[in-house]
Amino acid sequence: MIAAVPGSPVAFLTHARHVPLADRERFAGRVRERVQRDTLLVETCHRVEAYLVAGSDHNGLAEALPHGGRWLHGEGAVRHAISLAVGLDSTVVGEDQVLHQLRQLVAEARRAGGLDPILDRLFMLALRAGRRARSWRQGPPLSLADAALVALEQRSGPLRGRPLLVVGAGEMGRLAARAARSAGAAVSVTSRTPARAQALAEETGAKVVPFDPGVIVRELAGVAVRVPAEELRLPAGQVLGHGDRREGDG
Repeated sequence: MIAAVPGSPVAFLTHARHVPLADRERFAGRVRERVQRDTLLVETCHRVEAYLVAGSDHNGLAEALPHGGRWLHGEGAVRHAISLAVGLDSTVVGEDQVLHQLRQLVAEARRAGGLDPILDRLFMLALRAGRRARSWRQGPPLSLADAALVALEQRSGPLRGRPLLVVGAGEMGRLAARAARSAGAAVSVTSRTPARAQALAEETGAKVVPFDPGVIVRELAGVAVRVPAEELRLPAGQVLGHGDRREGDG
């Protein structure tokens, strides 16, 4: 049993640093099964977090929390929610994606009429803190894709005029393609879904290549691909350049 003051916020946290992907997904499923309303479920590439107000449901979620997960209540939960919105718990400090996701989740919960007033107030403050923190930032926002390309340039030299392949046409693929184009690279994109690759190529001015690009990989300056960090056993966002081999490489 978790001893939390009734009416105080409680946060159940699972992160890729401590909890494998399968366990995080299983926990997210349990959250959806056990708690139908008054709960905010946050899912990103690296985390699954559930926020609710202490009461009859929170001990059920405590039983579902996987090994490596943790829970916070009261001030601890408040501090974590604000830290999350500000970007202090992100792979790239101060990145914008988690703030955007939180804003969407809160808006959806409000429209559904299922967000507890205490959580509504908490995330209103968290989102405000996130916006204010970013207002002090100098220069353009840095995404995980930007950080990965910086690491690639540090390893293999400037990308201008050199070919780079972006694998995947989701949000991270879009960010990587844009960042690589801004760096002057000759960008190609590919995806398991050809239509999505074509749409991304049209949006970014890149070229489409088959999902199995064949021998052209020998000419590439690098490949940007979003893979869960635990699957590659690499720090999140790291890019493999030529000559890199890691246990678990695909």
